[in-house]
Amino acid sequence: MMRASFLSHLKMAAASVFVAPFSLFDDTPSLKKALLGNVGLQLFSAPVLLKENVEEGFELLQEMGYTSVETHGPYSFSSKTTRRYGDFKSGLYGNNPSGFKQQLGNLKVRSMHSDLDTLEQKLGAFSEAAQSLGAQYAVLPMIPDELRGDLEAYKKLADRFNAIGRACQKEGIRFAYHNHGFGFSPVDDIVPFHYLMEQTDPNYVFLEMDIFWTTAAGQDPKSLLAQYPNRYKLMHIKDMIPNDLVLNEQEGFRSLYPFFRQVTSCGSGTIDIKPIVSKALDVGVEHFFVEHDMCRNPKVDLLDSAQFLLT
Repeated sequence: MMRASFLSHLKMAAASVFVAPFSLFDDTPSLKKALLGNVGLQLFSAPVLLKENVEEGFELLQEMGYTSVETHGPYSFSSKTTRRYGDFKSGLYGNNPSGFKQQLGNLKVRSMHSDLDTLEQKLGAFSEAAQSLGAQYAVLPMIPDELRGDLEAYKKLADRFNAIGRACQKEGIRFAYHNHGFGFSPVDDIVPFHYLMEQTDPNYVFLEMDIFWTTAAGQDPKSLLAQYPNRYKLMHIKDMIPNDLVLNEQEGFRSLYPFFRQVTSCGSGTIDIKPIVSKALDVGVEHFFVEHDMCRNPKVDLLDSAQFLLT
């Protein structure tokens, strides 16, 4: 089957089993124009799509409308402690940066997720790969469970974030922290997330908002965006299936697993995405990525999200 007709076939197949979500910006052309050419995909969404043929998977993402990607580790150059927790080939799918860039075709790499140890111990190798790929941001996807706790623990984290941010800037990239639901419950009447923001230098430490995990923590994404203008530079867009899970702070990494089942394609859940994206554009968010954690049906779900955001 020719690839163009294959994409058409996917659309018809999706429509036969699911009513596609309405377009996000039908009544707001300016917002739609702002997103065109600026919707990428976090590759944590795509292991099923890419496991058979990486290049064909990337071609299909381009035909869906995605223009960029955000990678995730571990990488071949990640710290040894991190490589124990996953296939080190996952980050660039067994390739070196130049080979991976060729596989991407016209897709651009805007950002790369990595762990704390790698950003502190292997930043030279990381930044070399980032510059080869054209990535502008090094993003810490989550704070390890053992490093969160009282406010003193968060003060130590803030010091480490500031140091990483300064080091990244010297390497020609920017450092950002991606939130899950951790850090929004008060400790001694102080909310750790806000404390972390107060203790970090806004010139060196930026943010990537995940609207799903922010909502799952009982927070209002628009309020946080307004509170920290020009610090949020990246955003994960995803939607949430109505659920009976308690929407509060998750206690640790393993407590995230049940929430993965509540992620759904953009426009088919309960999160009001339009005003969040509008506010994000107002306060300086530069890059938007669809993320559908460990998506089981990527040829349908990732297409639905792209259509919702781009058509």
